[in-house]
Amino acid sequence: MNQTVNWDRSQLKIKNRIARKRYGYDSSISCKVHHEFAKATKKHEVIPIENVLKLPKFVQDIKLTCPDHEERFFVYCDDHGVPCCAHCLQNVHAGCRNLIPIQKLIQNVKESSLLIDLETTLSDLITNITNIIEDRTANLQDLEEQKTRCKREIKAHKEAIYAYVEELETDLLDNLQKTFIEREVKIQNTLKDLN
Repeated sequence: MNQTVNWDRSQLKIKNRIARKRYGYDSSISCKVHHEFAKATKKHEVIPIENVLKLPKFVQDIKLTCPDHEERFFVYCDDHGVPCCAHCLQNVHAGCRNLIPIQKLIQNVKESSLLIDLETTLSDLITNITNIIEDRTANLQDLEEQKTRCKREIKAHKEAIYAYVEELETDLLDNLQKTFIEREVKIQNTLKDLN
């Protein structure tokens, strides 16, 4: 029985909901039982639909069957960089020389140097992102401290300016009063002399 895996979120949710209503069980349980009895998929692990829906979009978009012929891919055409079903192989890729069976292509994928390099690169990327997050968090804290320090300095300068203006006002008022008294005395003396 060759079934096409359909990653459409709404259809997966609906299928699971119907199975629960009609049969009283999660549809992924029937898949699990089927995989346990089938020799080829005995070691496969069945995951809940909710977990499938949490996979990144590009993973959900991976096609397991040919979109033109609804048949499972069984070879990879290295000349064109595409997987092929039996119909594609006969009709489109008959003259291609670099055909690799899918099973051979994926058999050592976990030990391949490309995967190890990718894992190393991802690990380095995660470390770099973590360092960037820590650095930016420290920058935010420093920025907050600088803002607080600047506010304190502005307030201190404002108080110093106010104190200076107060002192200047006092000096000006004192000088004004002295000058007023001197002039007043002079004017009164002049008036006395004229009387």
